Amino acid sequence: MERAGRLAARVGWRGRRVQGVRPAGWILAAALALLGAGCGRGGDQPETDTRLAEPAVSPASRDAPAPETELAAQIVSPGEGTLSVWLHLPERYKLNPLGPTTMTLEAGAAESLRFPGGAQRFALERPEFPVTVAVRLREGKARVTADLRIYYCEALDEAVCYVKRARLAVPLAVQAGGPGSEIRIAYAVAPQPSLDP
Repeated sequence: MERAGRLAARVGWRGRRVQGVRPAGWILAAALALLGAGCGRGGDQPETDTRLAEPAVSPASRDAPAPETELAAQIVSPGEGTLSVWLHLPERYKLNPLGPTTMTLEAGAAESLRFPGGAQRFALERPEFPVTVAVRLREGKARVTADLRIYYCEALDEAVCYVKRARLAVPLAVQAGGPGSEIRIAYAVAPQPSLDP
């Protein structure tokens, strides 16, 4: 037992030091260290950051697109325009600054709407809402979609956080004499049900 104690002391509480331990005694020393670690106080265990936690879902559900919600059609005039995305969170909630909130805009194959550089797709990580993107509009029909993955939490208690996914679609008619050249997409996150009895 005295020899086992010396070997355990060489290894240390967390098994970080193994120099100088002979092969014959290494297994015993490691076992003693593991037993000691297993009996440690709960405070020695790493804390879980619940601010980034997502609901437990299967990998297939996690990767599946959110159900699409079609918003009211909009009429805009051709030329240089803007697309603005507005996010409204429930009262006393805010975006989680550590959460990977993302926004992806897609214009599809129609030539009536293009993002900077003529792209059909525009993506942002950790956007600051409202987001305004320059677009080029040509006469015709178009359909723009916005995919949102929103990480938000209680403003006063960041340990209570949620993840919300949404896919919004807006049919567009680009025509001369339209009321303006701004496309607006707004999404309001529904309040979480109260846990109070």
